[in-house]
Amino acid sequence: MNYEAWRFLADLRIGAVICMMFLVLCPATYGQTPAPATPGPEHELFDSLVGEWEVWVGSEVVGTANAHLRLGDRFLEVEFRIDWTPIQHGIYIFGFDRRHSVYTVLAFDNTGTYWVSAQGTEEDGRIKMYGKDDDPVMTAMGFEKEFVIVLDIQSEDRISIETYYIDTRTPERTEMLGLSYQLHR
Repeated sequence: MNYEAWRFLADLRIGAVICMMFLVLCPATYGQTPAPATPGPEHELFDSLVGEWEVWVGSEVVGTANAHLRLGDRFLEVEFRIDWTPIQHGIYIFGFDRRHSVYTVLAFDNTGTYWVSAQGTEEDGRIKMYGKDDDPVMTAMGFEKEFVIVLDIQSEDRISIETYYIDTRTPERTEMLGLSYQLHR
């Protein structure tokens, strides 16, 4: 055997040692913290919101919502049906991205053929998720459509889901309330 063949075997041995160290050390830390791909403590919050809800707008009941955990308790899906114009049926899917330590939301409703997404953190006891939408009308006017979806958990029997639109025309970037659903059980 020539020198190159022996060098290859030495490299192979080093690689095998590194692999063995990885396999031995990883299980030792496995039980300490959940891996980023598994639900963590932030997901426990969603568990408390599972169930049937009444949807209120202002001081009147306008429909119902049902909240379920999905994909191994990783996401909370809130589907609502309301008697209120123009939105009558919608879905919010809330999650927590452990890789980036941010809450996430996807939102769909019957007034469009698209979805919006946002991400953010807890601020003052409310989960505020910021997003942008490539809205052709806003873009044509030279502005960006930006919004904030807020999940405010007041108690296990009262939450609100609100959407604020950010006025991108001014440096103050004022947040203006666009939608507000109060969920009670």
